[in-house]
Amino acid sequence: MMAWLSLALLLQVDAFTIESKKITPEIRKEIEKLDAIRNDAFDSAKKQVAAKLPGEFQVILEAVDGADPDPAKFTRHSGMTAETSSRDHPKVKIRFYVEYFANGLGSPESTLRHEMVHAVMRLDLGNEKYGKLPKWFREGVAVFIAGQMQEKLSHGLMQPSVAKDPETLLDGLEDADHNLGDYWEDAMAIVSLSSLPMRGPLWKVIDHVRDGKDYKLAIEMVTGKPFDDFVKDAREHATKSLLAQVAQGRQMYGTYAEIARLNEESGALCETFLKQWPKVPLRSAVLYYRAKAAKDEGLAAFDEFLASAREPHGKVDFIDDAKLRKARLLAKKDRAKESAELYADIVYWHIGSAVAIDALYEWGLLIHPDAKAAPLLKRALELAPKHRLADKAKKLVE
Repeated sequence: MMAWLSLALLLQVDAFTIESKKITPEIRKEIEKLDAIRNDAFDSAKKQVAAKLPGEFQVILEAVDGADPDPAKFTRHSGMTAETSSRDHPKVKIRFYVEYFANGLGSPESTLRHEMVHAVMRLDLGNEKYGKLPKWFREGVAVFIAGQMQEKLSHGLMQPSVAKDPETLLDGLEDADHNLGDYWEDAMAIVSLSSLPMRGPLWKVIDHVRDGKDYKLAIEMVTGKPFDDFVKDAREHATKSLLAQVAQGRQMYGTYAEIARLNEESGALCETFLKQWPKVPLRSAVLYYRAKAAKDEGLAAFDEFLASAREPHGKVDFIDDAKLRKARLLAKKDRAKESAELYADIVYWHIGSAVAIDALYEWGLLIHPDAKAAPLLKRALELAPKHRLADKAKKLVE
């Protein structure tokens, strides 16, 4: 009987299909690792939200290119690592973008576990009820269950403004500009809810939502207090936890904020930071500022940052900018071939940042009059006709 159930589950959570022109042997191995844990990720998510699933369902896993590999057809990537969707309930699709395996996805396993929580909740509640849940609740549950609390806190504290004043990380559960920087606060609200002295308070809220209750009413029914009081209590809980975690690192966070303020003049302070705190999560971000501060001598420093950015707690959102600055340095040192290769790498593997447009322009201008330059510049002009390099590019392609 147990063997039959295991087989049924295997058939309901598909193995990854790969539809990518960019796939590499290294990325394929990473996807194979995710395939090996997909059933465990699904079962764990199902258990931890006490999901009631339909009798038949399918979870489809995909790995696809986020942007066309042909630079002449370049489009900016959405910037998403992975996403979960369900247009044909009870089928749910989890889509990973291949670029992130090569250029910044530090923890594919935790990302899959996060997305699997979304998949299970979509299957449990259906598209309409799931869609009515606010982003803070959906993301908070996923971060909490996927074990990403420390990861999201570290990401938030890497923002210089937050390092300077940590309480700015808490800008409200239902703020209009809800983004990745809010996910720790979201998860702390779920932690606060789950800490109530009863069995399965989160499960009870989900039960009420499944029965058709509005999420605010569901929370009020479980907590026994007005929704605004729950929000207030959750914020107090998050603030207390945040201040306790940063209390011993006040000097470190203040130094990092000052490094960010000094920016390209922060070299000496970066060295001080790295000597005093050599193994903290902020190390990767500090290596980035140190490389910028090295100016014309920054090639080796950018290489050190790029290596750190792909490690746990790496500052992945600085990767594209670091590559762009390195490409410019190579060109300045008459290493045009290496510079062109790095520009090409940025365009090919970029993860949604605006500097990919800069790279497309600068790559085309660098290799002109090579025949490959015109398609690059034409595409750049189509996408960003008011770019600072547009006039120069127009003269070369007209």
